[in-house]
Amino acid sequence: MAKAGDVRKRLAEMQVEMITLKKLSRVKRSPRTGTLGGVIQSSRETAGLGLREAADRVGIGASTMHNVEEDAIKANPTLATLLKMAKAVKRPLSSIFKDWEEAVQKSKPSKHGRSRTTRRAAKSE
Repeated sequence: MAKAGDVRKRLAEMQVEMITLKKLSRVKRSPRTGTLGGVIQSSRETAGLGLREAADRVGIGASTMHNVEEDAIKANPTLATLLKMAKAVKRPLSSIFKDWEEAVQKSKPSKHGRSRTTRRAAKSE
């Protein structure tokens, strides 16, 4: 049987772990580069919309919106949903696709194995 002191110590450790996890969940992640979901997330944040607010405007659940932004395999938005997302962030869908294409081009590795962005950063150092 566990001693009362051991139990209190473990509970204190668990509280510290929970506080740490809460702090980590508040850290703003940068959108994934070169992905449609990353472009959608960036557009949503630029428009000043939270995840739930954007999902409500589109007519989908917040978890579905999150999955689209994370490029989850289970998220397979229809063209109609993508059009609604573009409308929610007040951008034409064509400009979102254009940004996506540019992001893909920037993140593609070159002949030398590094992306164009990485090469530029290495040159500026």
